[in-house]
Amino acid sequence: MDPHAFYAQVELVFALNRLGRLSEAAQAYQQALVMAPPGSGQVSDFWVLEYEVAAGLRESARKKTEYWVARRAKEYVDGYHIAGMYAALGERDEAMKWLEMAREEGSAEFYVMKVDSALDGLRGDPRFEALVKRMKFPE
Repeated sequence: MDPHAFYAQVELVFALNRLGRLSEAAQAYQQALVMAPPGSGQVSDFWVLEYEVAAGLRESARKKTEYWVARRAKEYVDGYHIAGMYAALGERDEAMKWLEMAREEGSAEFYVMKVDSALDGLRGDPRFEALVKRMKFPE
């Protein structure tokens, strides 16, 4: 409803991608890029990265991930978001490494790990399942 609701726009990209409505996701993605270009927010880049992979924009997705890893050397970047980016790229080992770091750092995002659809690519991985178990989430 609000044309300036940037986070709603990037969440729309994520949701439409998950629904398989790629042409609509592409339109929402283009609008999100106008509202805030890549690198303007780790959360927004995290949310649109999965669409980029699905749309064949893998190089863009990889560059975003590398950008946030490099930026982390200078300032706080939540390892949970980096883990999600690597999960979207299908790089389970890197994703798990960053999830472990996020847990050790006490990431504020970690509370959704068990149900976060951005981490679906890690489900079934014994390391992910062990981490969920260690977190002692309610059943």
